[in-house]
Amino acid sequence: MEINELIQEVAKRHHVILNPSDPIFATVTLNELVLAGYLEKMQSMLDVSQDKTAASCAEQITTSKVMAEKLVTQTSTYVTENVKKHLLEAGEAMRQEFQSALNKLSEEKLQVHQSQRQAMYISLAAVAVITLLGGVGIGTFFF
Repeated sequence: MEINELIQEVAKRHHVILNPSDPIFATVTLNELVLAGYLEKMQSMLDVSQDKTAASCAEQITTSKVMAEKLVTQTSTYVTENVKKHLLEAGEAMRQEFQSALNKLSEEKLQVHQSQRQAMYISLAAVAVITLLGGVGIGTFFF
């Protein structure tokens, strides 16, 4: 505030008229100077505090990034291992299913082969019997 504004405000509030050369204004000037010095110190402290806060935030951001990277890496490793484990288990189950089906097919193939051999033996026996009966019939007819 300017001196004239201060004189008017004091007159208005306290009904006292001051002169611009009144010694009270020396006190006002001293107060302004002291307050200006304190304001400078406070501003300097505020600047230092802001710098420290910014450095702390940057450090926390860096720490958070490192922790997030570790978390993502660990999660990725965990998921990869579990997917691999389940795929191996599924692959083993499929291999066992295929092996079981292959064994069943082998057994069925063996049964088909045995049935074919039996049919061949029966056919040969039938041919032999027919040949024998034909020979007996011919022998009986001519003799």
